[in-house]
Amino acid sequence: MPETTGRAPLVEAVGLRKSFGSGDHAETVVKDAHFRIANGSMVALLGPSGSGKSTLLNLLGLLLPADGGTLLIEGEPVAMGSANDRAHSRLVNTALVFQSFHLIEHKTVAQNIELPLLHLGLPRAERARRVGEVLERLEIAHRATAHPGTLSGGEKQRVAIARAIVTEPRVLLCDEPTGSLDSRRTAEVMDLLRSVTTDDRATVVVTHDQAVAARCDEVLRIDDGELHQVTAPAAVPDATTPTEVTHRSVGRSRSGRPGHWAAVSSREAMAAVWARMRRNLFTMIGVGLGVAALVLSVGFTATVSAQLSDKFNGYLAQRVTVTRTDLERAPLSTGMAWDQSAALRRINGLNGVEAAGVIQEVGGGAVTVTTAPEPRDQFPGRVQAPVRALSDQGMSALGATVSQGRMFDAGHARRGDPVLVVGRATLQALGRPWVPGLQLYVDGQRYTVIGVVEEDLSAGGATSALYVPLSERAMGSSGVLSVLVKTSLGAAQQVAGEIPPAFLPEHPDRVLAAAPPEPRTLTQAVDEQQRILLLGMSLVTLVIGGVGIMNTFLVAVMERRREIGLRLALGAPPRAMTLQFGLESVVTAMIGSLGGTAVAVNVLAVVSLVNHWTPVISGTTIGLGLVAGVVLGLVAGVYPARKAAGIDPVAALSHA
Repeated sequence: MPETTGRAPLVEAVGLRKSFGSGDHAETVVKDAHFRIANGSMVALLGPSGSGKSTLLNLLGLLLPADGGTLLIEGEPVAMGSANDRAHSRLVNTALVFQSFHLIEHKTVAQNIELPLLHLGLPRAERARRVGEVLERLEIAHRATAHPGTLSGGEKQRVAIARAIVTEPRVLLCDEPTGSLDSRRTAEVMDLLRSVTTDDRATVVVTHDQAVAARCDEVLRIDDGELHQVTAPAAVPDATTPTEVTHRSVGRSRSGRPGHWAAVSSREAMAAVWARMRRNLFTMIGVGLGVAALVLSVGFTATVSAQLSDKFNGYLAQRVTVTRTDLERAPLSTGMAWDQSAALRRINGLNGVEAAGVIQEVGGGAVTVTTAPEPRDQFPGRVQAPVRALSDQGMSALGATVSQGRMFDAGHARRGDPVLVVGRATLQALGRPWVPGLQLYVDGQRYTVIGVVEEDLSAGGATSALYVPLSERAMGSSGVLSVLVKTSLGAAQQVAGEIPPAFLPEHPDRVLAAAPPEPRTLTQAVDEQQRILLLGMSLVTLVIGGVGIMNTFLVAVMERRREIGLRLALGAPPRAMTLQFGLESVVTAMIGSLGGTAVAVNVLAVVSLVNHWTPVISGTTIGLGLVAGVVLGLVAGVYPARKAAGIDPVAALSHA
């Protein structure tokens, strides 16, 4: 074991060894290393490439777990177990200076130096004080707000050293700090390291340069994993007990608040999201589209359902259609007889009945309506429409209202006048506005349009049609005959049960009174179909957004391997990386979901305005969109976050 003379050991290694590989292929890189490093000393670790000096340095820095042996600092063994335990010991006791500096580009000089203090959990004022002191000490205070891209090589080296000593570590580990510098810069760096190696601290410099080794107090050489002492340190006074007590009190102050690593990770996640906002824009848009689809699905379902319920309650829920099962088609005279019958009067006298009228489909189904007397297949003003012959109460039962002109009366029916009342949709299809005296041709026969009705087409009952007076001169000689009954809201089922004996007392079984299903049953069925379809589409979009997030953050983890490795090397536990990248994913998805929800609400409002609907969107729907974004980000971010936590800092920094 190499011995030190006249110095109390700050660091002591007993039988440290490290192998890579397993079984017969295992290669021992560090073989039972025994050494001591004293307070206030600078130690050079010399050796050719591949000799094991970087591995030994990483064992001292607790970046690698040892396969055997013990590492003591001031006589106390340091944790060598889990990655989280080693991260805490590294944060409290050691600091590393890297040859490649490893500064985070989007942070200023002061922020780069402050980074390990964040992991220590020190208050803001204490962090500011320490950063200010090391900036002054290393003569780079004037560059505090600069970014690494604007610094010279010498300034970057000073920032890297400042970041290492700001935590007041007991052991400063430097990996080839002068490897890429000329002789003048090398001398400056060594002078700087000498100045920061105080009586209660030791510095280990890994180098292959004999000139650098000559400026150290002690030289340890490693060859093929075997450690040898080349020179012994100069004698200095032994470290005293008060020094040891001071160190331990400092160590306790560095232990940080419980869970401070979570607070640090949260802050760093928010900073990273902000710094990479433009880069993650398309990922946010993808999430926003998925959430917008979800919110629109739920919102449209509720809105359309509300409109359907209103229409249904206003039309279908108030209509009962009465037919004779033994009478498929009837002559027009039968319809006229029904209109004057005691049976129709009895129906009108039932409780809950507001109007009952005779309706007879005539014209043999759909007829051809034109604006000129000779219809042709490609006639410019040509539509197909059904014809309904109505009694006086028929239009009231239909629920259609005359908006222009007037309704035909008993005189028109008695005389058999060729007059029509048409639905507005029919006129729009023909491209003709209504004016008094407007004439249309029905299957080549001329009729005068005396009125226009506003039909409730969305209700499903009054399709766009032609209406004529119920008389023997109505077009055609027979048609499907029915009585349409308008009831009070909610009375349709009751009235339907009372109509058969009232209409045909001697044979009620021959009367069919068809009432609609309960509004709630129908609307629930429609809602369910709409919901399944729209939710299915939105879930597909959300899955696509989730895959986009996962892919984006997997790429981000690979791109930021150096940053992750640096944070781990500075003392961040792996669980902090899991939390940081998980939060970045969740926050990114949350921003996207906020945008998507806002877009969905506005789209729903515009569509409802255009269609004269009342938009229905609740706080629950908005909350669903936001929660969906959070869950999406959480699920999609788990794998990238675990990948970040599993990065080997040694490999990440050595391949940067």
